[in-house]
Amino acid sequence: MTFKFNVHSTGIDFYNATFMDTQDIYLEPNQDGASYALNSTHIEIKTCQKYETLLDSSKVKSTKLVDYGWEIKAYKGNLIAVHRDGDFLAYILHSTNRSGCAVRIFHRLTKYRALIKNFEGQATDLAWAFTSKPLYLGIMDEGGNLFVHNIAVENDEIKT
Repeated sequence: MTFKFNVHSTGIDFYNATFMDTQDIYLEPNQDGASYALNSTHIEIKTCQKYETLLDSSKVKSTKLVDYGWEIKAYKGNLIAVHRDGDFLAYILHSTNRSGCAVRIFHRLTKYRALIKNFEGQATDLAWAFTSKPLYLGIMDEGGNLFVHNIAVENDEIKT
């Protein structure tokens, strides 16, 4: 498992890109209390497979947002997309009977969630537009159809 993030003056952005100037940090299961000097703005934290099932340490805390297991295979598109500001997360929920799917949208700060459904086929790719406002989420299905949704938080809920 690899975690990638970008360190800058306003905080940490998680991303899914590869940069030339990257510092790799390798975590082992029995390495409790280890610390690392960060000497790059682009950091990759790599763990071994066994470490995924262990509990959090006192130094690193994580919160499980999704407990959904995708079939292990090569996917051509993105199953998960994080908005550039880091506040919104979208992920594809595949149905078991192949009759359709849904896309869950999660607002990290307010914990609000929304569900976009009624797709005719399986969604294969999703991505956020590179804008702060308004928020647009593009979803591509297996037939090549592109669905663009305007996302907003209004009256304690996410509007699509």
